Amino acid sequence: MRSNVARSPLIRAYWVLLPAENITNWRTARVHGDPEALVQVVLKEMTSVPTPDGFGRLDVTAYRELALVDGIYQQRVWTRSDPALVVSTTETPWTPGEWVTPTRRGTPFNFIPLTFVGPTGVTSDVQKPPLEDLAQLVLDHYLHSADLGWGLFLTALPTPWVSGAKGTGPLKIGSSIAWDLEKDGRAGMLEFTGAGLGAIAAAMAAKEKQMAVLGGRVLRDEAPDLLIADVRLGAFNGLQLIATGTARIPTIVVSGFDDAVLQADAKAFGAEYLVKPVSAAALLELIEQKLADATRRVVPS
Repeated sequence: MRSNVARSPLIRAYWVLLPAENITNWRTARVHGDPEALVQVVLKEMTSVPTPDGFGRLDVTAYRELALVDGIYQQRVWTRSDPALVVSTTETPWTPGEWVTPTRRGTPFNFIPLTFVGPTGVTSDVQKPPLEDLAQLVLDHYLHSADLGWGLFLTALPTPWVSGAKGTGPLKIGSSIAWDLEKDGRAGMLEFTGAGLGAIAAAMAAKEKQMAVLGGRVLRDEAPDLLIADVRLGAFNGLQLIATGTARIPTIVVSGFDDAVLQADAKAFGAEYLVKPVSAAALLELIEQKLADATRRVVPS
């Protein structure tokens, strides 16, 4: 928000973030020429009611209904009719509260002041998140990493085995411990060769390449106005995002290391290289500069 706007005494702007799972239902219709105007939204929320004995409070589920009623924005809250029976949710019916008409400077709204923010725009359409495929690959990579770690543990630490030990108790291991075995008893160390670990490592490497490709595809198909990436992104290098993307995106690369080679690579990709820690003022100034430069390239002078 600009400083002159923030100081204005006539503006009292505020907003509330709602998780997508709290929006349980909505409906659109044509209103004032808008074919997709919201006419009803139902929000799940928690409310507090007295306990049956009157000495405490109980958090229960409620539903807030936002609706256009005769072209005027109103809202009401649906709750269980009897707080004393709220523990029996299947027997207690829902009861609506009174309609409330919010106003702005004394004037009612003629629209529902709620905006959906989706992965590709402000629309109520349910869309597939652009990072879903990448997230699945990251999960698969983690599972392979766990399997590889466990396999390396078994390979690096041989396991003792005993056949024909006397007694049924546990056998201890140590420099002062002797095992008493039967006449034909045997003992040894079980070692794994780890022949299958190479396949797991190869699968991890393949998934790392797929993740780099998918990351570049996101930047190509859903190019942002500005990209800020850290050099170290787990198994990846933040510069890979720039190298694999076909669209030229204003980019700022940050790192905790003042590395001349990385700086040269970033410059070759047209990115700015910042060494952490970075002050907020310096970062904001650089962001404004990169966006302004991008605008000048797009709009002819």
